[in-house]
Amino acid sequence: MYWQVLVFVFFVTFFPIPAILLSFVYPFKRPKERLLIWDRENGTVTLPPRFWGEPEVVPFKDLKVKKIRNIGSFVQFHVLAAFRPSDGQPIEFGLLGDNDKDWAFFCWYMDKTRPLPSGEVFDPYRERDEERRKGELAGRNGWELRDVSEVLQELELLAS
Repeated sequence: MYWQVLVFVFFVTFFPIPAILLSFVYPFKRPKERLLIWDRENGTVTLPPRFWGEPEVVPFKDLKVKKIRNIGSFVQFHVLAAFRPSDGQPIEFGLLGDNDKDWAFFCWYMDKTRPLPSGEVFDPYRERDEERRKGELAGRNGWELRDVSEVLQELELLAS
């Protein structure tokens, strides 16, 4: 009987200490931002670190995404989740509206052969992205891209 009391006292007093210490330390040590970083230029997605680890950089073509029920909420709805390659843990992202439209937007943004999606946030970068796309396309095909109006003017001069 005496040993049962000692075991009980041990578990009640010493077992919770690591959990209590972790609950005080973790808020100061956890990563401040838990965002996915979509890098169009390099074709990668940076996933936030888990606890104190380093962020994971995953090529967009290798990113596993699925529509799942939200995690840790009483009200159930579907969200998009990217799965971390190292441990398979889901990272929720996207809006609560139409998940298919959200995923289509991310795919459009990451496709370097297409222009940037519409929106004011992309306006400062639109011209530079267009120049980059023209340069890549011209270099790949071995000919220079020109404005349509210039070509039409040349054709008019040749016809007259």
